[in-house]
Amino acid sequence: MRTDPEVGEVLCRYVFEEGFNVVTLARSGSRIVYRRSFVRNATDVELELFLVGVAKRAPR
Repeated sequence: MRTDPEVGEVLCRYVFEEGFNVVTLARSGSRIVYRRSFVRNATDVELELFLVGVAKRAPR
């Protein structure tokens, strides 16, 4: 969101919830499901890359 405000707009459409069947994070319908340990251990750059990827594949 720091580098591309449109990413923030897309991501705000989703509900974030912790999931136990994912290794990193994934989009599922109107949810972004994440693994807590991945988010805690990932760097800001890694999280940004994952979220930008999710946002770019999201329906407009």
